[in-house]
Amino acid sequence: MYKFMWSKLEKIVVNRIFSSIPILNVVTILTTLIDAYKTNPFFAAFDEAQLAGLFLGYLLPEIFPDQLVNLVGFSLGTELIKECIKVMKSNEQCTMLNKVVLIGGVADRQ
Repeated sequence: MYKFMWSKLEKIVVNRIFSSIPILNVVTILTTLIDAYKTNPFFAAFDEAQLAGLFLGYLLPEIFPDQLVNLVGFSLGTELIKECIKVMKSNEQCTMLNKVVLIGGVADRQ
């Protein structure tokens, strides 16, 4: 979902920090971070927004075949709209979109 890009300096800093900590503590820290990631409700909502966007991308042309549609998304709704547009673009149905407004979005630029 997210791409982490490490600079050389960041790698050096992380290596120095972890090399100074006993291995048991490193495992504990990593386990805690992974658990925090899994239990964070934002990531579950993010995945659901992407799934809803896929469904919307397939349903809009079926429900409104000969009409122009405006899409407005706020926060996670921007991710939903991004996924919807991806599906519509792959099916060559973007011509039905009139306006797309994204406000305060969490969607990455793609």
